[in-house]
Amino acid sequence: MEEKEPIKVKLSTVLLIITIIIIAAIGVIIGIMYQQSMTKNNNVPEVENVMLGEKENVINNNSNKEKTFSETEIKEALQNYLKLSGAYQGDPYSVLYVMKEITGKNVIDDEYPKSIEYGEGSILPTKIKYSEFKEFMLNYMTEELYNTDFARGYIDKNGDLYCKNIGATGVTYEVKSIEKINKSDTKYKGNVYGYSEEEYKDEMEILFEVSENNEKCVISSITFTNKNEKDVDEKDDNDSSDNTATKVITNESKKETSKTDYAKYIGTWSDGSENEFKVRNIGNDLITFTWFIYRTALIEDVTVPFKDNKAVFYYHGYEDKNFNNKDEDNEFYCRKAIIELKKNNVSIKVENSTLEESNKNISLDKTDLFGGGVHIKPGQYTFTTKK
Repeated sequence: MEEKEPIKVKLSTVLLIITIIIIAAIGVIIGIMYQQSMTKNNNVPEVENVMLGEKENVINNNSNKEKTFSETEIKEALQNYLKLSGAYQGDPYSVLYVMKEITGKNVIDDEYPKSIEYGEGSILPTKIKYSEFKEFMLNYMTEELYNTDFARGYIDKNGDLYCKNIGATGVTYEVKSIEKINKSDTKYKGNVYGYSEEEYKDEMEILFEVSENNEKCVISSITFTNKNEKDVDEKDDNDSSDNTATKVITNESKKETSKTDYAKYIGTWSDGSENEFKVRNIGNDLITFTWFIYRTALIEDVTVPFKDNKAVFYYHGYEDKNFNNKDEDNEFYCRKAIIELKKNNVSIKVENSTLEESNKNISLDKTDLFGGGVHIKPGQYTFTTKK
């Protein structure tokens, strides 16, 4: 019986088999590592997106939170605003004295400046730029309130600040106390004393709102009411009229007391057509109004002296009678408007005036406040219906 010869395996074959096994193992390992890598990459963005979304939510939540101010900060903001407002009621240039007092900067000369003719009136030069003045004012009020209550008294001429040369009686205010309205962090009521003469004192209630500007507490809106007269009205009539209505003050120095409830005039009056006369405020011997004549004229936020239920203002312009788009001497006019609050209506009488009379009452010339045409013709305008 023949013996089988042992099978001989060459070394090269063994090495080849081992190499194949190693390559296969390496392939498996690389495949596993690749799969793990893909899984990790797919998971990371989801985590990052979640974290990013949470971060954005935190940022948005923080940005929606309005900064709250302490009672001391709010009271100081109101006092500073009233200091500027009281000076402005005297004349626009007087505000620069307050600016000098607060900033310590030499923004005015010791001598009162000489006026310069400007249009039909005159202006006063200053030593500062308009932008610097406006930046100072916005430390105490919003830009909207500045434009409404102060801007019309100043002129930006080639970047320099000029003040309109107009004036009346200034007022000194003293803030006694403030309190929140309906637990709001922005709406407040303040009790204030106003002094226009040494023997003249009036207690007022002020409704105002605050907001933030460059992390500072500034006034964003303000309305005056007369506390003394309001108390009398509540006792006599038990009247729950609008508390935001500004009422005429009692002149104690002359021992005259007005019994008229001016709150009933606050609001928009109509003549039955598209024309409107809006009484915004009455108080501190002043009336503020807006008058709209449909397709003819609009004069906004006018404040003029108010006495014995009457107020007067002037305006002038050119009426292009021959439609040649040229201002001709025979087309120039000056007019006087007399506003009277009557028992059941608001009446305005417009009559022709003279340039001489208008110049004598330059502080009452409100031509530059017309937002539309100024061609309100002479005549009687009566507004009988309050909206």
